[in-house]
Amino acid sequence: MLADTGEVEVAGKFVNPLRGIEAVIQACPDVVFLDMDMPELGGIQVAERLLQSLPDLHIVFVTAYNDFAVQAFELQAVDYLLKPVRRERLLKTLKRLQKPAPPASREDTLPAEGEAPSLMIRLLRNLQFELSGQETLFIRWRTTKTQELFAYLFHHRNQPVHKDTLIELLWPELDYMKASTHLYTSVYQVRKTLASLKDYMRVCNGDEGYRLETTGVIVDSEEWEKGVVDAQAIGEENLAAHKALMDLYRGDYLQECDYWWAESERQRLKMLWLNHATALADYCFAAGETSEAISLYHKIQAWQPYVGHSYYQLMQMYDAMGNRPGVEEQFKSLASLLSSELNEAPEPHIVAWHEQWKRRNQGAPA
Repeated sequence: MLADTGEVEVAGKFVNPLRGIEAVIQACPDVVFLDMDMPELGGIQVAERLLQSLPDLHIVFVTAYNDFAVQAFELQAVDYLLKPVRRERLLKTLKRLQKPAPPASREDTLPAEGEAPSLMIRLLRNLQFELSGQETLFIRWRTTKTQELFAYLFHHRNQPVHKDTLIELLWPELDYMKASTHLYTSVYQVRKTLASLKDYMRVCNGDEGYRLETTGVIVDSEEWEKGVVDAQAIGEENLAAHKALMDLYRGDYLQECDYWWAESERQRLKMLWLNHATALADYCFAAGETSEAISLYHKIQAWQPYVGHSYYQLMQMYDAMGNRPGVEEQFKSLASLLSSELNEAPEPHIVAWHEQWKRRNQGAPA
């Protein structure tokens, strides 16, 4: 029937799917019509193998059942034909194949003239997209699961992720078949959402899973970490650069999303931030930049309230300034927090310093 339409040239026909895969990869045709029901391999499996080698290949599925429609379109199939195939319906499919896809808006996919082609993905605090230094792109996710699926694939970008891992992560309460359907649908929605950013990211099918491939993508958490790791020791000549690094840390890794699987990376980056913030605050303290040091120690307390170092440093600073209420407030805040939340006391050297300070200030006017 295909040859009779006069619209296409049939390059080959195969009943054996393995021989068919080999021939298609060698011939590189524009489109492949795949039967869902074949010996040894099903149509979905054949399509996945073909797309690994020929990602731009157009696929049309042909079947007597509509049970696989979701999986078919998840693989970005051009069409899904039900047997018996009518000539009118086939011509409609061929017309769809001949119609060129509308080009993505240059404004949406390309950077401004003269700028390097890059897409910034922000993961510190929340998930945001920013194209070449322009305003934040508004990305509408179909469901919260779709967003989490993207976030997880991006977390493991350029690495294969097994389907079963995704099912267990996102739909552990569902039976396997229902969860698989949800996964196929969500992958399809992720691909649709990323369509205007296809020059930068695409979801590829792999062996029993998926891989999010990225090109020209900058990640704010990676850029910030590289800046901290590569920075020279804090000194007067680079103090401004270290302060700028503090400003770049907008929040913890995917903080507002609160994905449990991101907790390990969240804690790793948080400790790196704490070490850098403490070193910067300590330098300002030693250099006599009192207001800057106080501001930094308070910021550390807001983000890492159980770490006693910032309280201890502020107690010493307030003591030097003659601010006795400030000293007492810092110690009581730390002691109360540790007692109520962790059933612990401040570190011995902090307690000892506070006792010594109290003896030294007995009878002194407040």
